[in-house]
Amino acid sequence: MKYLFILLFAAFGLTVSAQNTSPDVNQLMEQELKMIEKDLVKEGQNTSLTSEQTAKLKDLLKVKAEKVYAVREGGFGKMEMSTALKKINAEFDPAILEVFTAEQKAVFKASPRNKRKYLRKN
Repeated sequence: MKYLFILLFAAFGLTVSAQNTSPDVNQLMEQELKMIEKDLVKEGQNTSLTSEQTAKLKDLLKVKAEKVYAVREGGFGKMEMSTALKKINAEFDPAILEVFTAEQKAVFKASPRNKRKYLRKN
């Protein structure tokens, strides 16, 4: 009986926390996911995300979006905000790349949006 109560409490807690997520955070997450999917489109190659990859990315991008939203709402100056956002990107970019296959990584890094960033790092 005690385990049932704990299970129900945990499930209710997860439901409530999911409902409390700001619509702005969800919107940021969905925008980022759409950009990633767009970056993976390359003519003649099937580099689309699997459902498992999409689920992993949504989890990562939700945490990233929460951090970005907190920075945007934090009342930082332009330079502080820029620095904080760069730190967030530096934290999450390697984790996002880990979700991809080798072929997807190559296509993602070669996409117009990412080409300069990854050429600079090499």
